[in-house]
Amino acid sequence: MNIRGFVVVLILVAAALFGPATTVYTADEETKPDENRLFYTGGVYYEKKDYEKAIENYAAAMKLGLESGNLYYNMANAYLKTGRYGYAILYYEKAKRLIPQDGDMKSNLIYARSMAPGSEAGTKAGLAEKIINAPFGGINLNAVAITALTIYMLTVICAIFFMLNPYYTKKFRIIFALLFIAFLWSTAAFTMRYYEDEVLKKGVTVVKSAEARFEPIDDSSSYFKIQEGDEVIVMNTRDGWTRVKRSDGKIGWVSESAVAEI
Repeated sequence: MNIRGFVVVLILVAAALFGPATTVYTADEETKPDENRLFYTGGVYYEKKDYEKAIENYAAAMKLGLESGNLYYNMANAYLKTGRYGYAILYYEKAKRLIPQDGDMKSNLIYARSMAPGSEAGTKAGLAEKIINAPFGGINLNAVAITALTIYMLTVICAIFFMLNPYYTKKFRIIFALLFIAFLWSTAAFTMRYYEDEVLKKGVTVVKSAEARFEPIDDSSSYFKIQEGDEVIVMNTRDGWTRVKRSDGKIGWVSESAVAEI
């Protein structure tokens, strides 16, 4: 072997030993769908107007842990196209928590509610609650929390500054007063939104209609009826039954499959 051939062999051996590692995938791993691929595939089926396949892929992406406003919005649109308005409202409400500023989502939610047989839209917000939440209506819960925390930090910094420099206290007290009011306002808005989104377990009726009974048994007397699209408070579940509270305060037991939690 001449010197040139020997050098080539050395280079090839070095490349094999110290070159970049390559990952070897099995056939199953190569074909195993991930959540992003499922989300994309769902969109492809939606464009082809195969809404059932779109729903199937979106649902599979959710099972793998994907959570986003766009995913919920697309899922809601697919259900809306199939005429299942309860599920459409359910996923529009889920999307609303993540992308509350989306105008198309709001319009579609209003349309889905107009098409659903049910008319119960949950507890109505009072005037004070509407005023407090007005400046934060276009941002999600996390953004409200960040806003409240930022204003709190600014308020603390101003308070420390005025304590160390009493001369400026009277001169700039209006600024501190406004910051303090903003802090109280944002804290109140966060508290209300957190209670609405995280503490209250809201649900949507996803079947055409369901009898709410006094007790969680088939032979129990019927108390009231909920219809597709009705929004309720989910109180607890037991043995295939869900205890719900309607906006008028009535409480009853319905089949667990009748209501899906937002």
